[in-house]
Amino acid sequence: MFALRSAAQIASWLQQYDAAIKAIERLPRDMLDFDMLMLEADALRGRGSLAEAARMLRSAIDATSQPGEKLRAHKALALLLTAAGDHQGAVTELNAMLPLAHSPSERF
Repeated sequence: MFALRSAAQIASWLQQYDAAIKAIERLPRDMLDFDMLMLEADALRGRGSLAEAARMLRSAIDATSQPGEKLRAHKALALLLTAAGDHQGAVTELNAMLPLAHSPSERF
């Protein structure tokens, strides 16, 4: 499984988004942690599948209890929605970030 995770990361870094997605899809669903969901969202975005990338970012938000990770995923989703022209959706995500940015467990 480590090899598939590594292959997905390397493919994404090389902007080989289809290869990254294929590697991630071969992982058992219970191994799709926050990092893999974020990586898949990035690969989907790179491939131009913005709606699927947004769905994956929402899955990443739901998959973690860590405020810093939630903040990172909300930010990525806000940027994606802005690029897609969904400014109201981006504002919603930015508003969701505010309480996380002030979380005592999150230090910048």
